[in-house]
Amino acid sequence: MVEDFSLGWQTALGAGYAVLLAVNYASLSGKIGPTNAKISGAYPTQVTPANWAFSIWGPIFLLEGAGVGAMLTGGVSGEVAQAVAPSWFATWFFQNAWQLSFIQLPLQKPGDAPAATAERAKAFRVLLPCAGYLVAAQLSMLSAGIRLRQNDVEGSWLQAVAVDFASGLNAGWLAAASGIGIGQALDLLPSGSRTSPRLSSALVYSVSLYGLLAAAVVGAKPIQGFGLGYALATMWALTGIRASPTSPPQVKSSANAGRLTLVTVRPCCRVHVQADLDDVLIEELEMLEDAPKEKTNQWKMQDLCDLRFGMEEST
Repeated sequence: MVEDFSLGWQTALGAGYAVLLAVNYASLSGKIGPTNAKISGAYPTQVTPANWAFSIWGPIFLLEGAGVGAMLTGGVSGEVAQAVAPSWFATWFFQNAWQLSFIQLPLQKPGDAPAATAERAKAFRVLLPCAGYLVAAQLSMLSAGIRLRQNDVEGSWLQAVAVDFASGLNAGWLAAASGIGIGQALDLLPSGSRTSPRLSSALVYSVSLYGLLAAAVVGAKPIQGFGLGYALATMWALTGIRASPTSPPQVKSSANAGRLTLVTVRPCCRVHVQADLDDVLIEELEMLEDAPKEKTNQWKMQDLCDLRFGMEEST
């Protein structure tokens, strides 16, 4: 048994990862319904990346598998495993919920004609909770980064790769997936599609800014691996949007601007965030030094005992 890592969470982590793999295998093989590729192809959005971009799930699952193995065998400290396990388990729960809901969509996308209002409403009732599941999954994995940052245990290279980096990579891609899910829901509103190049560009900018803040603030020292993974996943998604045949020129320009922002601004933000934290620490130390010191009495030996030992002076 791994010290400081409860048996309950060890069991939940191992079982949760096994269920995640089983659900995704069943989806990819078409055993539980149409594959994600077929459904996504029927419901494209202006912010959906090119098909090759979704291959990022392979490294995410492999890294998380390595992380699960490291946590269950003591490859990382029990304190780190205990902190991360709830976030990973919650993320996988919402990812599975999204998967099982997404396959309920019909392969024929409803049209915009008034006669298709009922079909649009039915699809919207599926897509709205799907978007919610993606947002919940992203926030859950982001909480893993926050928990890691709050942990005082000095991590190893294995933790940096299989836990920190893996968490950031998944959180970053789930942020992009949340944007796709929101776009799909807006496109299938019963009253008619509300998507436009301007709104899609706003979604892209939002994901870029959110990624910049998450990578710089949550992914600063001592868990730079989280910030690196988050930034790379966001860059990958923006590159996929820029190469997507369904993205209009305005959205592609926004994706390119987001990439440039991440490359140029993120290092500066990380430095400033760390500097701000250092300033806070220095200020706290100075406040302690400047605090009024309690006056203490100094005792001398002659105050404690009679050094004459009761002897009289000789005459």
